[in-house]
Amino acid sequence: MKVNVRHDDGKVLVNLGDRVFLVLEPKAAFELAAALNQVGKIADEIVQAPRIAMDSAILMRAGAPFTLTRNLNILDLAKSVASWDRDLRRFMPGIKSEEVVGSPTLIQEKPNGKG
Repeated sequence: MKVNVRHDDGKVLVNLGDRVFLVLEPKAAFELAAALNQVGKIADEIVQAPRIAMDSAILMRAGAPFTLTRNLNILDLAKSVASWDRDLRRFMPGIKSEEVVGSPTLIQEKPNGKG
């Protein structure tokens, strides 16, 4: 179905096929566009999940301190791929992660003889 968006007398018209489907005020059109953009990005991330997981797995194996997503399901898949993918382990052998877990703790001891 063909979608056409146009303006007429300060209104935004969205046509589906030959019929006007939506008539919006400019502010509503901006809000709809922002919402469609946000939801479209989320949907695209889900569609691209296998590729994002593989790219994130490569970053994990290389010890990078970041990944390409915040989606926990995709991160779990990336961790699994980084750990168990035979080809990835073969082509990136012996690479140790430089990721630091936790925070450093300083322990100050009393100097010898001063107590």
